[in-house]
Amino acid sequence: MALITNVVKGSASERLALLVHGYGADERDLGGLLTYLDPDGTLAALLPRAPFAVPGTPGYAWYGMFDGDRAEGSYADALSELDDLLSEQAEALALPRSEALVGGFSQGAGLALGLALRRSDRERPRAALAMSPALDPSQLDIDAENAPPVLVQHGTHDPLIPVQRSRDLAEHLREIGVPVVYQEYPMEHQVALESLRDATAWLARVFAGERPDESPAELPEELVPSVTTVQWEAEVLRSELPVIVDFWAPWCQPCRQVSPIVETIAAMRKGFYKVVKVNIDEEPQLAQEYGVQSIPMIGLVRNGRLERASVGVKTRPQLEAELGMLVIPKRICPPSRTGVDPVRCGNEIDAGCRGWGLRARGAGVIGAVDRPVPHVDARVRRLDHRPAADVHPDVVDRCTEEHQVTGLQLRLRDVGQRHVLRLGVVGERHAGRGPRVHREAGAVEHVGP
Repeated sequence: MALITNVVKGSASERLALLVHGYGADERDLGGLLTYLDPDGTLAALLPRAPFAVPGTPGYAWYGMFDGDRAEGSYADALSELDDLLSEQAEALALPRSEALVGGFSQGAGLALGLALRRSDRERPRAALAMSPALDPSQLDIDAENAPPVLVQHGTHDPLIPVQRSRDLAEHLREIGVPVVYQEYPMEHQVALESLRDATAWLARVFAGERPDESPAELPEELVPSVTTVQWEAEVLRSELPVIVDFWAPWCQPCRQVSPIVETIAAMRKGFYKVVKVNIDEEPQLAQEYGVQSIPMIGLVRNGRLERASVGVKTRPQLEAELGMLVIPKRICPPSRTGVDPVRCGNEIDAGCRGWGLRARGAGVIGAVDRPVPHVDARVRRLDHRPAADVHPDVVDRCTEEHQVTGLQLRLRDVGQRHVLRLGVVGERHAGRGPRVHREAGAVEHVGP
């Protein structure tokens, strides 16, 4: 089937550019990028339309991507059609195929990579630009020898195609010898002005004869990594920490609303909870096993079983309350960095209650509670000298399920040459009883700086 194709020639066209639109778009979608990618008018752009209409939208697809898609084609079929188109237009416009740029967005980006990197008797294009590529790498039969330079760009907040996929793709291509530059931006499933400027600069280098190949900058650790069915037992069921699991799907708008809240929890509760996400479209077995009937569903898995779940969009306090996260779980307290003795309180020390990290922001004070408050008997061997102005009241989270303290305030004040550390319990709740307020749990003094 002949593809409907727009050809947009620049004022000084000397090479081809095949720009392949994504799922649900059409041949006009990427035409607007030419103003940025080709400011000098040196490209003759080929803008083809995918052959299959996407029901309910004005757009088209190169092949089916989701369950229930009516698109008949396959990745291999689309690749062959675009390969033929590139050769036909190179001949018709008398422009060398070997100097062509192949680029695309999303589904089109995966096809552009296939055209540039697959084994073929035809001449390879000069460069490949992959913007937020949607691609299963197993579909590629890559010939890395003399492969053209590749630029991969992706948004860190992409709700449809996780950014980690492009990170892994770029790393894999570099490992097998393909010259790759990988760039990411604080955007969703889209193209940004900054990414276009970087792509234009990269193209200038390629057309000047360079083969850019750069190790990506050290990437931040993903706050909420994806977990598959294969990883589930090791990452979730055997986790020493309680695990918050975000069951989501790319098409789910409410999931996009709750995602930043889950990321905030992951950042704030790091070290106390593990936070992961499960794409139910890709992991239907997990969704069925854990009774996921509506999303977003945020679950708390502890000791290998689903303890609690929250369905729908909630504020962070609501979500934490429904998951029982108003209490920080048990954790072994790290050794004191300031020489402060652990705070001990009463009777026999419960080995399961060694996890109350006690901090005063700016003061660097760390202790541990091992017994019920308010019977605090604290001793300080050495306390680093800090100006009182550097220390702020701090409310920290609580101890164990048996002795849940709703808040603890720490204040450090300078009294002449003495530093006085005061521990004020804001509220305490023993299991099965309501809150009780205590004005002061105890105090310790350290004489001298």
